[in-house]
Amino acid sequence: MQYRLEPIQKKHDRKSFDCGNQELNNYLATTARSADERNISKTFVACDIESPNTILGYVTLTGCSITSPPDHKLYRNYPHPLQAIKLARMAVDQRYQGYDLGSQLIIHAVQTTIETADRVGVIGLVVDPKHAGLVNYYGQFGFIKVDPSGESLEMWIPLQDCIAALNDPGLMSMAST
Repeated sequence: MQYRLEPIQKKHDRKSFDCGNQELNNYLATTARSADERNISKTFVACDIESPNTILGYVTLTGCSITSPPDHKLYRNYPHPLQAIKLARMAVDQRYQGYDLGSQLIIHAVQTTIETADRVGVIGLVVDPKHAGLVNYYGQFGFIKVDPSGESLEMWIPLQDCIAALNDPGLMSMAST
C-alpha cells in the first residue's frame, strides 16, 4: 500500500471513508475541512497514490493546554497549564486497517510536535484515548498517563521523548510490529 500524507482538501472523498466509528467518520465528512480552514485544527489525510482522492486514514492535530504530572522534573516549577500539541482524532478506513497506517499517522504527529516546538513553546504531544483499550496502543509509542493514579485516560509524550523516539529507530519501529 502506497500513500501520500497531505493536508485535507476539498478534492478528497470524505464521504466514502469508514473506519467503523460513526463519530470519527462524521467528523471527517462534515467538520475536518472547515475546522482546518478556520485554523481550529489541522487534519492530514493519507491518500492512495493510485487513487489520490481516496482517504486511507487521517490524523487531526490541534493545540491544547495540559497540566503535566506535578512531579515531572522539567515542568514542576512552571505555572500550569502548559501548552502542547493534541492528537485530537485519528482513524484508518476499515479496508486499510492492519497495514500499520495508524503507526505512521502517530509518527507524523510526533514529527509535527517536534517541528512546532522549534517555533512555538510546546511541552509534548497529548492524546485522550476514547476507551481504556487504547491505552496500551498509545503506550507502545511512549505515551504515558498524565495522572497515573487518576481515572483520566489522558496520555502524553514529553517533547524530549518525542525527539528520542524519532532518533531511536527501534522505538518507533516496534510500534509497527
